[in-house]
Amino acid sequence: MASTGRKPNLLFITTDHQRYDCIAAHGNPWMHTPVLDRLVREGVGLERY
Repeated sequence: MASTGRKPNLLFITTDHQRYDCIAAHGNPWMHTPVLDRLVREGVGLERY
């Protein structure tokens, strides 16, 4: 595969002042966080607290 010399597009999203147990995608069904759940499902969700 030939290199085009282009850098990949990356988007890093982080939330501030949010506990790990406030996101449904991290195993907390009582929370309703559809947008964050989709980001975890389609991207990368870090789970090391």
